[in-house]
Amino acid sequence: IDIGEIVSGIAGMGASNTELAALVADLQGASAEAVAAAATAAAAAGDAQTAAEAAMTAIADVDDTALDALEAANNAANAADAARDAANAGLQAALDALTKAQESVDAANDAAESADA
Repeated sequence: IDIGEIVSGIAGMGASNTELAALVADLQGASAEAVAAAATAAAAAGDAQTAAEAAMTAIADVDDTALDALEAANNAANAADAARDAANAGLQAALDALTKAQESVDAANDAAESADA
């Protein structure tokens, strides 16, 4: 926009120098307000971006915490499985020992019956 052309055009329509000066001042004021509004909008956009980045960081932190919790739960489940397997092996060994003891008792009973006969 060529302000000079605007001023010349208005002057050609018979506007006084005072009116022209007022018009130029109005244009300059509007321009300054537009620049200030743009600066305010840019600052607001920067604040919004900062807030969005903080939100994304918080979400990532929550994701990390959730993953850590899932990993801990999985490790606990694996430890429980290992403990169950060990308990089962212990029970099987005890059952095997009881079976052998019963076989020994049966053999002793058989021997006692044979001796009585």
